[in-house]
Amino acid sequence: MEMPNLPIRNKEALIRELAGSQLREDYIRYLSQSESLTSAILTRAVNVVSEIATVEPQKPFAE
Repeated sequence: MEMPNLPIRNKEALIRELAGSQLREDYIRYLSQSESLTSAILTRAVNVVSEIATVEPQKPFAE
């Protein structure tokens, strides 16, 4: 089953929801422009980064 790519506005909202305050607006806009980043990939990436953050909690996502 193939899912169509989210519109940019919806992808931005998803990234904000997943990343919370861990990403700056310019990163959110940049990531939302990528057609290869699907909602499943974004969700998985944030889950991985969140898991890593439990080991090194001082660093925000974008560093």
